[in-house]
Amino acid sequence: MNRMKSVKQNYINGKPDKPSISAAILVGGKSRRFGSDKALLHNGDNWIVDNLAKMLKDVFCEIYFISNISDKLDFLDYPVFEDIIPNKGPLGGLHTALSITKSDYIFLCACDLLLLDKDIIQYMIKHLNGQDVLVPTHHGHIEPTIAFYSRNCLATVEKVIDMKRLNIRSFYGYVNTQFLSFEGAFSDEAIEACFFNMNTQADKQKIREKLCI
Repeated sequence: MNRMKSVKQNYINGKPDKPSISAAILVGGKSRRFGSDKALLHNGDNWIVDNLAKMLKDVFCEIYFISNISDKLDFLDYPVFEDIIPNKGPLGGLHTALSITKSDYIFLCACDLLLLDKDIIQYMIKHLNGQDVLVPTHHGHIEPTIAFYSRNCLATVEKVIDMKRLNIRSFYGYVNTQFLSFEGAFSDEAIEACFFNMNTQADKQKIREKLCI
């Protein structure tokens, strides 16, 4: 299989310049197990997804949401983009993010990963060295929605969508993909929190306890 060309970094005084990165937050899952739309949860006057965006804003200069329910997200102070190709799940959201960005990379994040740690994200950024995909692993599992994707992946993402292969991992074998472990760099508690999805009402309570909200 032909691999796509990796991101070419600019060089200043013989040293690689930092790539530009935007953060895209995915909204619009079915939330069947949760029982209601997770993106519309709030705590008092604060929307939970807004808390996530504010944290990411400390790391990235550009934050936006990708959704199939954009008309419900008017409360956000961030741009919201509808899926260009609807009903393709997270892969469709990634396709939209890569289509609209002018940055070298997209940091793709699911809206229910509310315990993400800035230190872990910055640790991943330090390991960006021109690969097309940088995705974390933990105990044999990977998390495609806490990952960095080069804008160069767009053509390959479109190809696998055309092939009706909608698992977001379906194009990893066609591009320069690196898997990154956090073990040894962070505590088990911090890593588990990073991978913790809010799928049930019990999960919501755990998150509220962790965040003291």
